[in-house]
Amino acid sequence: MYYLGDYVNFYEDYIAYDDHSNIISKERSYQLMLTKKYIPLRLISTDGNPYYQLYRLSPAQEKNYNVAGWVAEAYDSFKREGKKLPAYNFTDLMGNVYNPANTRGKIMVLKTWFVACSTCETQRPAFNQLVKQYKNRKDILFVSLVNDSATKVVPFLKTKKMDYMVVPGQEDYNSKKLNVLGYPTYYIVNRNGVIARVVNNPENVDYVLKKLN
Repeated sequence: MYYLGDYVNFYEDYIAYDDHSNIISKERSYQLMLTKKYIPLRLISTDGNPYYQLYRLSPAQEKNYNVAGWVAEAYDSFKREGKKLPAYNFTDLMGNVYNPANTRGKIMVLKTWFVACSTCETQRPAFNQLVKQYKNRKDILFVSLVNDSATKVVPFLKTKKMDYMVVPGQEDYNSKKLNVLGYPTYYIVNRNGVIARVVNNPENVDYVLKKLN
């Protein structure tokens, strides 16, 4: 549905209304949309905040407007918020080590990816630009967790510019600890090591960083 791609961003801090115009929680909005009986309509906002009204579909419309797949992914990400980042001890290609002790007090942006991922490649320039945008923020660490081994990643990086740290050989951590469902996925971790948001593109990373203190 082009409408969802152009007007709906589930990763925003939106305010939702049910089909009776009652304010409901973000989680409740996900649950209702997962029934396949509702779609979100973005309302015109005068205060800069995103608002969505859930529209109840008729039985005939339900066959043509199914947003459950989109919502399931966003709901899964939503349920990860507030949880501790699984135990980690990363070493990047430069020999830098990242663990709970030396990253406490810093915001971490973890990008999960793999060399053959076409979407990861498409988003690479935008993520490089985001890193550049925050280059003076020494309290923010941009680290990428790549599934592939160093022997495969190092030659790849000779032709692909990445302005952030790369930790190779993280397929087990990404798939078994983070339970990544699709690539790339970005985990924004707050200063206490808690997952603040899980998103799927650099624009949403920027949105979250602007809201974190």
